[in-house]
Amino acid sequence: MKHSFEHTIPTHRVIFYSVIASLIPVIFAVAWTRASISSAENDRRELLSIGERLQKKGAAQEKNRQTFLRFRGKDPLFLHRSLESLPLLSSETSILRSRLERSALQDDAQLEKRLHVLTSENSFCFVEGSTDVSPTYKETIENQNKAVEVNTQDLVDILTVLDVPDEDEESQKPHLIISEAHLERKKGFFQETWGLMLKIIRREYS
Repeated sequence: MKHSFEHTIPTHRVIFYSVIASLIPVIFAVAWTRASISSAENDRRELLSIGERLQKKGAAQEKNRQTFLRFRGKDPLFLHRSLESLPLLSSETSILRSRLERSALQDDAQLEKRLHVLTSENSFCFVEGSTDVSPTYKETIENQNKAVEVNTQDLVDILTVLDVPDEDEESQKPHLIISEAHLERKKGFFQETWGLMLKIIRREYS
């Protein structure tokens, strides 16, 4: 009887071990809950990311669809018809003609030479470059063969031709993208002018 009593676990240890044993499931439960919450939060972030990507893709596809509908069947020669016939530096041309009409000299060579340049040589001329064809559209590079001389008002008129408002459904302008534009300041005859070179991408949708 004495031997059995000596090997009995003290009461305070029994209580301590019991507390530890009861805490183990709680610790595992807390750890599992935290892991589950972390996993759920990661899943939520991933779902949100996927949702954002799908929204962006959908928006891009809708924008592409609207672009396709807007520019389908437009005039591929619009650029040549509209810009190549656009008068440039018309105000200076008028001044030159007026000066020549009133000039006391029979032959004012400098004014006449400038007038000839403006009326015969200073106009857009685009040459088709490389072409890329896909199942839905054809993309053509339009290059200026020489620089033109323009003033500020001409620049406004040029951009107006190239950028037709979205609501103008009757416009025959195809999808035109200015890929390169070079401006060089020049000392004009009566005013400051600019040398302009453009490279334009033309897209035709089928």
